[in-house]
Amino acid sequence: MKKRIKILFHIETFLSGGTEKVLMELMKNIDKSRYEVYFVVSYDLGQLEILKSQLPVGIHFIHLIESFYLNVFKIKRQKGNITSIEKVIDEIVLMPIRRNCVKQRLRNMAKEMDYIVDWDGTLGRYSSVFENKNFIKYAHMRLSVKECNDPKTNKRLLKVLENYSTIVVISDEMRQQFYQFFPSLEEKVVRIYNSFDFDFIRILGDQKPNDFIKSIQNVKYILAAGRLDESQKDFKTLLKAFAIVKRNAKTEERLVIIGKGPDRESLEALAQELGIADKVDFMGFQDNPYYWMKRCSLFVHSSKFEGLPTVLIEAMILGKPIVATNCPTGVSEILMGGQAGELVKIGDEIGLAEEIEKMLLNPDLSNSYVVKAKERLVDFEQSKVMSQFYAVFK
Repeated sequence: MKKRIKILFHIETFLSGGTEKVLMELMKNIDKSRYEVYFVVSYDLGQLEILKSQLPVGIHFIHLIESFYLNVFKIKRQKGNITSIEKVIDEIVLMPIRRNCVKQRLRNMAKEMDYIVDWDGTLGRYSSVFENKNFIKYAHMRLSVKECNDPKTNKRLLKVLENYSTIVVISDEMRQQFYQFFPSLEEKVVRIYNSFDFDFIRILGDQKPNDFIKSIQNVKYILAAGRLDESQKDFKTLLKAFAIVKRNAKTEERLVIIGKGPDRESLEALAQELGIADKVDFMGFQDNPYYWMKRCSLFVHSSKFEGLPTVLIEAMILGKPIVATNCPTGVSEILMGGQAGELVKIGDEIGLAEEIEKMLLNPDLSNSYVVKAKERLVDFEQSKVMSQFYAVFK
């Protein structure tokens, strides 16, 4: 029997974000007869690892540091209840211990691996451990133009990136950024789209969650989904836009927001301030967001920046019309420059409100975008994406 290729995927923490979900889908789709997959997480965050129950069959799941005492302040940081003194203790005392433990364990594990994949960009500091190995970086977010234009920062970033044998980006826009700011790395950079199981998403779209709220069972609603983190997702602009839509009183839709994060309270307060709190539902994390997505009148995405926003592709798979901010990167690429969905300027609540109303009030227009989106989905089919993956991981 031919020996299987061993791949180690590493992330620092295993939470419930889009990056983790994309990795879970990729690991699920990898041919286990050809590859032996190791999913390695630096820190054990206990009950915060709510996706652990959904781990794919046939992979090895490993925490590098399992000690509660070494991880306790990492857990408290994620919960947002760490004190100033605890932060100091964590950074001065525990962090060096954790990093040394991670380095030693990675050194031992790397000896047995054919590929080491830095899935979240946290292995750069340990690059010396992976000499003479296929050390691959997955880049999920666009490069910071400000940082890359600064000569000192650019030089520092280049030094880190040169340690990787291959750099995988998830959109053509991101690839062009790397070519622009780091031309010497051009031969290392490859684009592999995220992998999607269309059939599985459609099946989940028909599976009603046990906790689905009966009060909105037959109510029309607009849907948004993502981590409630205003440094990136900009739900504030969406709430302001929705307030304009409600003042115009031309549509009956509510606004449903799926996701959790540090800014939930401030967003709920803003909804109250705007006078729309009784028309907005913050649903928190949902194991199956696709049931909600399939039943929405419109999917809205208001981010300031992305890499390749998976929720847009998932909404397309479920046949939903889309309004999205034209943020870097991936949004315009997914929506074919505005042919498969409406594009709006970042932070423009008036423009966002106008496009939301236009889509809701013009079913023929909405349907034309959905039809065009079906053409675009071909590039994200599982078989096509996995053939690109296997071309890199030979």
